[in-house]
Amino acid sequence: KEGGTKGAKIPPQFSPKRGLIQCKTCTRNFAPNRIETHLTICIQKSSKRKPFDMKKVRVEGTEAAEFVEKKTVTRKKKEPIKSDWRKKRQEFVLTMKAAKEAQRYVAKGGNIKDLPPPPPMDTSDYVQCPFCMRRFSEAVADRHIPKCSNIK
Repeated sequence: KEGGTKGAKIPPQFSPKRGLIQCKTCTRNFAPNRIETHLTICIQKSSKRKPFDMKKVRVEGTEAAEFVEKKTVTRKKKEPIKSDWRKKRQEFVLTMKAAKEAQRYVAKGGNIKDLPPPPPMDTSDYVQCPFCMRRFSEAVADRHIPKCSNIK
């Protein structure tokens, strides 16, 4: 079936039959004297329509209209946090190497206190609490800061 979707720009699958011209919007075929009329209608119909809200139509003008939730609340889109996965991966690999080295050293009979400290973690994306000066990830900071403000 040709031209099954409205408004979609679909490349022609088959060349039109002799004497017919293919619509560029819906890929249907028309006679040369009808293609202009079709194009004006096809372009109008292919434009996006607002979704039909059946609940709004049914409730409109009734007593229940005052109880229907209005969708005027707009949510602020949070900016996506830029994930520096390469840096995090490299940090993870170094930490794992240090842990394996420590395990080998302890397995040979060495004291863990003789080893250097593990590589420091980068916490630059953490949020600092203004009350206790500790650093937390964003989600944890949202929970911690209100509690910490009440403590002192």
